[in-house]
Amino acid sequence: MHFKPAFTDVKLSGADPTSLGSFENDKDIELWQGIKPENRVVKEGRGAGRWENMHLNTSVSIRRIPHDWTKVEALEFWAHANEATGAKLQLILDSDQPNTSQLR
Repeated sequence: MHFKPAFTDVKLSGADPTSLGSFENDKDIELWQGIKPENRVVKEGRGAGRWENMHLNTSVSIRRIPHDWTKVEALEFWAHANEATGAKLQLILDSDQPNTSQLR
């Protein structure tokens, strides 16, 4: 069996909670790159997003998100792995501002 993590209930919590993916419908799946529908391993509801072929698809991402996080207290999500591999999950929250120069 290959390692296939599943995600669901991705949201920004705080004063103005915002769902980034419940994966309950095709529209939620289409917002993400690298995610396929999953209906067997689900925390709640009917669906989840599955990251498969990790050796070929080395990341998952979503670009259409709110950019003002001043009222956000946390990024929450549920993740499931079908086997323990010792693999690490890195979250990259890219905060590029389009009208500023790149600082390195």
